[in-house]
Amino acid sequence: MIEGIIWSCLLVTMLYSFWIRGLSKVWDEKVLSFFVDAEKQNLPSVSLVIPFRNEEKNLPALLNDIYQFDYPVELLECIFVNDHSDDNSASVINDSKLKFPFKIIPSSSNGKKAALANGIEAAKHTWIVTTDADTRWDSQALKILMSHPKLNDVEMICGVVELNGTSNNLLDILQVQEYAILQAAGITSLFCHEPLLNSGANLAFRKFSFDEVQGYQSHEHLASGDDVFLMLSFAHKWNDSVVSNPKSKITTATVSSWSAYFQQRSRWGMKARHYKDKHLLQIGFLFLLSNLGMIAMMVASFASFYYLLIFLIAVLFRFSAEHSLIKRYYAYYNSELSSMQVLMLSVFYPIVFFITLVKGWITPGSWKGRKL
Repeated sequence: MIEGIIWSCLLVTMLYSFWIRGLSKVWDEKVLSFFVDAEKQNLPSVSLVIPFRNEEKNLPALLNDIYQFDYPVELLECIFVNDHSDDNSASVINDSKLKFPFKIIPSSSNGKKAALANGIEAAKHTWIVTTDADTRWDSQALKILMSHPKLNDVEMICGVVELNGTSNNLLDILQVQEYAILQAAGITSLFCHEPLLNSGANLAFRKFSFDEVQGYQSHEHLASGDDVFLMLSFAHKWNDSVVSNPKSKITTATVSSWSAYFQQRSRWGMKARHYKDKHLLQIGFLFLLSNLGMIAMMVASFASFYYLLIFLIAVLFRFSAEHSLIKRYYAYYNSELSSMQVLMLSVFYPIVFFITLVKGWITPGSWKGRKL
């Protein structure tokens, strides 16, 4: 019986690997040919909505980035939404010297979705762009995001968010490589019009379209998912009008402790329980089984050389597939890839994933001082 379970785990790992390789093929066929006119002059009006909660340390860098935006002053406003901060975040914003019009408004309720909804309601421009207070933007990122070649025909544009590691320890390596493969999967899935994931830290959508799908109402009771559930709401109404813009990439820092990592991943995992889209459920189930299968094969490998060999075959399949996709992602952004770090992701991530599941069952966790 045990042997049958282990072989089933290997089969699931192979299925996961084939799916990842399919994404690599989509990258070659569709992502590489994507073109953005970085010199576009006919740009749309944008309201940049930035919710913040106790971000006094992060805001100066973001404010400096916004100041350097290459975007017409008359076409951009910045709306900062104070989500009940008890530090000097608001003062940092008021003391800044932004060249773009800006305002700070209070959030009417607790949570990021309420803050975003308040900011969107106060926006005066056609397009909404949401981001986080701890992100970093180069001067062209917003302009490139809004220079999508099908701008007049789409309702939502999903940019890319990349994690910047601050050290070379296992925690940072896992975060950076995990996020790279997630972003690559999100990009390719959108090119296939099968939305999988996105990030609200670099997301643009039409204000009237947001109102038409009733904003965050369908999932306002959840602690996370302001980005993915909104994308799915748009996709259900205008499937071909939710697109990726892989040319627009911003960055944010990795979390600095395992405790923060597990809390953040638990927050992400909570929204997965509420997915109703058949494609998402299938991929999520495959992802779950493949990681649990790797754990089972890893444990069994201590029992005999036979099971160790099966586990090594599984690692080879998984590493080869994940490396093929992450390699394309790194090459696209002219970054250097460490194959050893991808191998560490393939081997150690299932362990971290399992710990996240267990911790999520045992304790509800918290994020930014609030229970999940």
